[in-house]
Amino acid sequence: MRYVDATDYAVEAMGSLPISKRLLKEVHSRLLHNVRGADKDPGELRHSQNWVGPGGSTIANAPYIPPNPEDMMNALTDLGLFINSEAPVDPVIKAALVHYQFETIHPFLDGNGRLGRLLITLCLMEWNVLSRPVFYPSYHLKLRCSEYYERLMDVRLHGNYEGWIDFFCKAMNDAAVDAKASMDRLVKLHNQDSQLIDDTPGIGSANAHRMLELLEGHPIVAVGMAGEQLGVSRATAGKLVDRFCDLGILKQTDESRQRHRSFVYENYLAILREGGEPL
Repeated sequence: MRYVDATDYAVEAMGSLPISKRLLKEVHSRLLHNVRGADKDPGELRHSQNWVGPGGSTIANAPYIPPNPEDMMNALTDLGLFINSEAPVDPVIKAALVHYQFETIHPFLDGNGRLGRLLITLCLMEWNVLSRPVFYPSYHLKLRCSEYYERLMDVRLHGNYEGWIDFFCKAMNDAAVDAKASMDRLVKLHNQDSQLIDDTPGIGSANAHRMLELLEGHPIVAVGMAGEQLGVSRATAGKLVDRFCDLGILKQTDESRQRHRSFVYENYLAILREGGEPL
């Protein structure tokens, strides 16, 4: 939910702001709100030395120590100039270089990985490769996390940019294939459930189709919320929810509850979960 909120905020802000320190700070604040890292100055660039390594690492034995705060600020400024430059570089390769450099700078006390992965999508949108944020690279980078960290370190230690870019491009290709497959399945599910509504007498087709559209934006609903969103009475919304349950479109989240019930569009969420599970 935080990732979606931060992405929506960033996409709207990019209508008037370039990808810059200011935008990164604002998106970072949204990304870490009330989740892991919320106690590590969300939205604020670090003013102290940090380090990168497994749990329990200290600055004395950490595998990687990012730039000190002064050099970090200079490097972040240079990164912003590169992102917004007209460099004649393939945009996916440019995104690989941007992600590597952001993770190497490590400008925040926490959440650098999360923001760095989101930055890939934002850059591809900024460079008109994507029109919408329908691309989720995090899963395939985290799926290959051991090689991911090895490739980053190989650039830092040996300048092996070619190995990193090759790894990055393969991961992005797999993420793109997954995204397209998911969208195809979502379209198929929409058409299937829409036809099911049309073939079911007495369901109230107009409101039922509006209900289906609502579920595609809010796949977990309660009767009261559905009524408010659709502009119908609670009784009408309750009947719609019951019919959707009868058709197998909705499922009650907790069958034992009689009050304050919620319902889930499980077939829809199952598609979104594939390739999006935390690792």
